[in-house]
Amino acid sequence: MDSETTLLIHGDHGMTVRGDHGGSSILEMSSILFAHQKTPFPMHQYHDDMVDAFVNMDRSIKILDVPAIVSYILDIPIPFVSLGVIHPAFSPTSDLKIVHKQMINNLK
Repeated sequence: MDSETTLLIHGDHGMTVRGDHGGSSILEMSSILFAHQKTPFPMHQYHDDMVDAFVNMDRSIKILDVPAIVSYILDIPIPFVSLGVIHPAFSPTSDLKIVHKQMINNLK
């Protein structure tokens, strides 16, 4: 893997303890998202200071957030119809004012 590549791995849905999937329950909408690159994401420097906030956000990632997060990583516009929420850990910048503005724009 070269230094310009970001590896993303995600599941397409979660599952209930009974094996149901594809529905609207929290367990069914939850998913896993793993991202790795040789150069740490810029927000990595804040992780230790903000670990509780990051862990809470990590636990709330849903499959519908993946297009927004991938767009955020690629620094391309989030699809207009996307209901997903970006995650600050994947920000292309470590400037907290810019990250805050990007998150507010995402919510609008």
